[in-house]
Amino acid sequence: MRHRRGLFAVAIALAILAPASTAFAYIDAGTGSYLLQLAIGSMMAAGVLGRLYWRRLKEFFSRSGSEPSDDDR
Repeated sequence: MRHRRGLFAVAIALAILAPASTAFAYIDAGTGSYLLQLAIGSMMAAGVLGRLYWRRLKEFFSRSGSEPSDDDR
């Protein structure tokens, strides 16, 4: 049974990665706006995560160069 799953996964991967025929597609004006929104949203999410974990990040980088305290031994 496990062998079948592996074989099935390989078959799916090959079907996905197989070269496709030429696509006659275009990029409309809304795509640039969407990419801009995606970039801004990603930066905002990174800022929020940085703000939420600021104390942990600060402690991590301040401890990395100092000697271990008695609590760490």
